[in-house]
Amino acid sequence: AYLKFTDNNGMLHGSFNQHAVVTGRLSSSNPNLQNISKKGGTDDQKAVEKFLGAKDEAAINRQIRGLFIAKPGNVLLSLDWSQVEVRAAAWLSQDERMIGAWQANPALDYHADTMELTSLDRDSAKSIGFLVLYSGGPAALAEMLTAKGRPTTKQQAAAMFDLVFSKRPALKKVIREYDVKAARQGYIQNCFGRVCEVPRERSYVGLNVADQGTVGDWMRRKITEMYRFIQQNNLPVELFLTVHDELCMELPEDEVDRCVPPLQAEMSRCYF
Repeated sequence: AYLKFTDNNGMLHGSFNQHAVVTGRLSSSNPNLQNISKKGGTDDQKAVEKFLGAKDEAAINRQIRGLFIAKPGNVLLSLDWSQVEVRAAAWLSQDERMIGAWQANPALDYHADTMELTSLDRDSAKSIGFLVLYSGGPAALAEMLTAKGRPTTKQQAAAMFDLVFSKRPALKKVIREYDVKAARQGYIQNCFGRVCEVPRERSYVGLNVADQGTVGDWMRRKITEMYRFIQQNNLPVELFLTVHDELCMELPEDEVDRCVPPLQAEMSRCYF
């Protein structure tokens, strides 16, 4: 599927769509370079391997990423924002626990904080963390945890949600506020002012749309900023791909020590 899109030099050139996603996130097609199989395998594959007690290293999805290589003498560099959607939700809600935790420790693992609240393992804490943002509910959490080998009833899952919201009340409040806005208006606006349509019957995804839209528009600005930064500082770096919260670049291997620290600093610079 990828090889048929390559040019005479074996290079892929994806197309990026400005207006295909309602939140404003860029999407990719012909081929989709933002949805490459995980190096570690799919969730279904991991479940089978866990049951069998062995990894299938020959699985095709594990080999896909090996197709993407740097030119001779170069390396690929990926800079990925840490937990950016959760941080954006903290900013949108102004939840004191979330903001205070990151102010105390900028490298805080949000999901570890959820582990403390719920006594769940990290994988399950991550599940409830993202279900809160992605407008999932107790039924979805119970199904997800049960599928991962931790049998959970809907009532037990609801109690976990209640516990999380009791410690992060502003997050629950902002979810409700965006739900009401979407139901009343049929759209919400992200923090950059982008109008994102939300069908009234799906008003419960209001915060999710605002959150993803905020991150999407921030990434658009950051792509431009990073490109200008590279040009202004005459860095031998080619910015060639964005994958949601991540920027991918190529640079000479012997320039890594000089170029990566300022690129990291610029990627981390945030004006809101």
